[in-house]
Amino acid sequence: MSTHRRNKAIYAAASLAAVAWLPTAVHAAQPAGQSVAGAVEEVLVTARRREESLQDVPIAISAFGGESLQQRGVESVQNMNAVAPNLSVMGGGNSGESQATFRVRGMPGVSVYIDGVNQATTDGLLTMSVVEVDRIEVLRGPQGTLFGNASLGGAISYVTRAPADTFGARVQGSIGSFHRRDFQAAVDLPFSD
Repeated sequence: MSTHRRNKAIYAAASLAAVAWLPTAVHAAQPAGQSVAGAVEEVLVTARRREESLQDVPIAISAFGGESLQQRGVESVQNMNAVAPNLSVMGGGNSGESQATFRVRGMPGVSVYIDGVNQATTDGLLTMSVVEVDRIEVLRGPQGTLFGNASLGGAISYVTRAPADTFGARVQGSIGSFHRRDFQAAVDLPFSD
């Protein structure tokens, strides 16, 4: 047996041993009752007008939580181009700076819903800040059955965060070049029965 073949056999055996050992080591190091680090958590969406697990929905959908959008630097709806696959958000030009045009997979006719309410016009949606958002769902493909016949290309569902039962406040600020100053604040006030 040549040296080259012998080295290949040794490397193959070492690789197989490492692969066979890795899952056992991860589960052995995990205390009982805790999930494995990096495990996929259950994502709940309302793509079919009822809350259900993302894995059970037979629709091509991308769902982004509020914390995920914040980590990705999405500050307004126009930044969704960078995170949602096959979504094109355009605006400006003759239609006004804040009027948006949405396309999914290149198809026009994308309905936008904010908390389940259809937005008949896209005025102001391009510059709408992503503040107090629970999740944004992008549904690809015709959605005429649940979202109306204007949803030929797909639908975008913007779900805001529900108010908390306890008092709380969130403040976010940023500064930048050319005298940029951004400030956002939100306060949760509990209401009694």
